[in-house]
Amino acid sequence: MMVSTKTTQTLVALFVVASVAVFSPNAQATLLSNGSFEADVLADGGFITTTTDWNDVFGTSVASGVFNPTDPAIPPVPDGVNVAFLNNLGFLSQTLPLALSPGDQIRVTLSARSVSTTLNVDIRTPGNVSILDGGAVTQVVTDNTQFTTFTLDLNVLTAEASPLLVLTNAGNQLLLDSVSAVTFIPEPSTGLMLGMGLFGLVARRRRNGRCVGILRSKADNQQETFKMKTKTTTFSALLAIAMVAVFNSNAQAISLSNGSFEADVVADGGFTTTTTDWNDVFATNGNSGVLNPTGAGTPPVPNGDNIAFLNSSSLGNPGGGGFLTQSLSGSLDVGDRLIFTVLARPTGATETLGVDIATSANVSILVDSPQITIPASSTFTEFQVELIVATAEATPLLVLTNELNFGSQLHLDSASLSLIPEPSTGLLLSFGLFGIVMKRGRGLRV
Repeated sequence: MMVSTKTTQTLVALFVVASVAVFSPNAQATLLSNGSFEADVLADGGFITTTTDWNDVFGTSVASGVFNPTDPAIPPVPDGVNVAFLNNLGFLSQTLPLALSPGDQIRVTLSARSVSTTLNVDIRTPGNVSILDGGAVTQVVTDNTQFTTFTLDLNVLTAEASPLLVLTNAGNQLLLDSVSAVTFIPEPSTGLMLGMGLFGLVARRRRNGRCVGILRSKADNQQETFKMKTKTTTFSALLAIAMVAVFNSNAQAISLSNGSFEADVVADGGFTTTTTDWNDVFATNGNSGVLNPTGAGTPPVPNGDNIAFLNSSSLGNPGGGGFLTQSLSGSLDVGDRLIFTVLARPTGATETLGVDIATSANVSILVDSPQITIPASSTFTEFQVELIVATAEATPLLVLTNELNFGSQLHLDSASLSLIPEPSTGLLLSFGLFGIVMKRGRGLRV
């Protein structure tokens, strides 16, 4: 007996779905140096027209450089104290540390603000010729009240051994920060293993089909059918258990301690500027801690009696806004994706919560460090953001910061962090289990 058309179609469909999942792009380590422009030390309000690690081929552009803003009208800097500036026709360029081939994709993420301008993002040869499909990618920037994060995908058309990322401005002055570039590369080895597993599955079903043809009696055939049903049931149970185990283990590999801030016993109305399990690497700066609110105007605490507070930089010590950090319980690899969830409310006007994962030297390892806008509210609201790892780190830290200067506190509760499961792992395991079950069927041949 040959394998049925329906069976073949099912296997082909499984292979297509699995291939799409396995060959989905995976973020790699950042390709840029000094993407936050902090390598140059500037006095408050100072600027220079040279930028460390940038314009290494095309030379200095007097219409670009590094700026340390202090004007209250300028929104808070997303990362550190410096930003890059591009006046009209100004440019920044940096040599990428890899050769590019046709079909390669580079993802550029950056934070920008301007009254109104157009940012052009390109990859060029040292001879200043674009190698992108369709040329430079443009991004219109029209918000001057805050830095906005943009993500641009660049598709390579022409091979180049020494490519340069080139940023140019056409319009009003543009401020940039947190510029990163990563490659997106499929994992063919995983796809190859999966393909071989599917090939073995097809071959096994063909062998079973031939064996059925020589069963010696109707009774034997019924017995074979019963055994096959038993195997199918066993496989289904094993598959369910395996998938649950794989997905649960991935989701629980990274977690937070004392996310509800109840580990510290605080009297009614009292507070402390130390927080159990938090700020274990970066010592507290006096602008954060645990509060046990009792005021009539305070909304009910979502979880327990305590909440965490983060002052803005205009409150408390002059060392900046409040922050909370915690060492995570496991290492992170390039391409890992996490979900951070928190309940939050400001005590006054809108506040911004910065969320980052950093090294012990306070260097971000994320493709982009998101900022959550927390609007004024009389109740706690749940917020959730996805974090994508760009650089592997053995001892990562979660970093939460109050980013604005409006003079109000930011209250937090029920903070949690978890890894997003990797379905390809469960898929490979399920095919392995299916192969084991089918292997046991070899003894049924007569």
